[in-house]
Amino acid sequence: MFWRSVFANLYAFILTPLLSVVCLMAALLGDQRGVIWWPIARYWAKGLLKIGGATKVVIHGREKLDKIHSAIFMANHESQLDPPLMTYLTEKSPLRFFAKHTLAYFPLFGQALWATGQVLINRNKAGKALKSIEKTIARIKNEDKYFFIFPEGKRSRDGKLLPFKKGGFMLALRTKLPILPIAITGTKDILPPGFIFRRKGPIVIAVGDLIPAAAYDSKSYKQLISLVRGQVEELQKKARKVYEKISTL
Repeated sequence: MFWRSVFANLYAFILTPLLSVVCLMAALLGDQRGVIWWPIARYWAKGLLKIGGATKVVIHGREKLDKIHSAIFMANHESQLDPPLMTYLTEKSPLRFFAKHTLAYFPLFGQALWATGQVLINRNKAGKALKSIEKTIARIKNEDKYFFIFPEGKRSRDGKLLPFKKGGFMLALRTKLPILPIAITGTKDILPPGFIFRRKGPIVIAVGDLIPAAAYDSKSYKQLISLVRGQVEELQKKARKVYEKISTL
């Protein structure tokens, strides 16, 4: 456990800025669609998960992903490993993430996030957050197909879903993009809050069915939030069953 934590953190702190430079340069030279930088990001993510202790990643409902051409992915959040894990969901087209604005302060990594079109949001300043979402909407209409949001806004300490924030749902309403509910299980067992990787084990991603945001509006968005949250809760149950089954093999 000790040495795995050492190697995983060295991997993150050394390789992250190096690969960030490559992604930054690729994006600045015109690779906005992620032809170069997205495979690099996926390589980095898979390496971190493997070194950290992920023995396998099982996607329950993987076949649904092949039929999706555009969506806003929404999942529960239980570990710092969740964002890199989400790179498993698409191979050719990149996911754009909603992330905390403080990540922009990390040298090279923050600049790479900006250059590759990630959305950095200051949740404490509603006006700036809204402008970020509006810029995102304009970009989605023109080119982007996939976005990823943790609607809880932060990690759950006990695995139970926190209340969902409305920002991602406003994005869905404005863009008319469908929402794909997703559940994650296993990352918290490998890396709980902090930087100490506790154990090795599998990770399970359960993929739900698309929910059409176009069927809702600003008056009924709370119903949409309730529906998506309920779907994520059900998917968590499925993911845990799969996790318990493969953990005993």
